[in-house]
Amino acid sequence: MEIVSSFKINKEKGFLYFVGRDGYVYKVPLNSIKTEDKTPQRVSDEHIEREKGYVYFIKDGYVYRAKQNKNGNPKRRKTDVQMSN
Repeated sequence: MEIVSSFKINKEKGFLYFVGRDGYVYKVPLNSIKTEDKTPQRVSDEHIEREKGYVYFIKDGYVYRAKQNKNGNPKRRKTDVQMSN
């Protein structure tokens, strides 16, 4: 797992944050099914160059990437598995 972005995202409560296919970070309301505003809003101006074989996610306000295994899920270290149990 490594940090990919140089900026920190100030996350607001009630939003889902994700890295789009175009390499920008977006946010969408968690209850977007109930609301009419379902279009994602771009949060960052920094473009993240995505590489095949990695999964991108936001943790602690920074964009991280982790190598995917053959199933398409990120590889877990033994410490990650122990912590989740």
